[in-house]
Amino acid sequence: MILIRFNEQFILKKYILIASTLILSSCATPDKWEAKTTNPSPLEIAKEMCLQQAKERYPVMLSSSPSPSFSPMIINGVSVPNPGNGHSFSSDRNEWARKDYFNTCMKAEGWENKTKVTGLLGFLFN
Repeated sequence: MILIRFNEQFILKKYILIASTLILSSCATPDKWEAKTTNPSPLEIAKEMCLQQAKERYPVMLSSSPSPSFSPMIINGVSVPNPGNGHSFSSDRNEWARKDYFNTCMKAEGWENKTKVTGLLGFLFN
């Protein structure tokens, strides 16, 4: 009986690892910029300038958020406390505004981001 449970857990972990790898592989696509005007600014200069402007306009603003608290889990009749209680994590509140400004600036310089989502989730976003 214990051997069967061990094998089931091993197989479950194996499937979770494979699924996670496939899903995360869709996030690892590098940016692909395409010129949208006949005379765009040089790509590297435009990227550096737009990144600098975006950082000045939307600086990193870290905020601390508490992790959600959950009641203890019960596994095989044993109460296991949730280890996430009482911890917090920080996030950049300006991250999306900075990315949006950067892309808008690059478009004004004659470039458009043509990055496509690939991998398992590509069919949802392309």
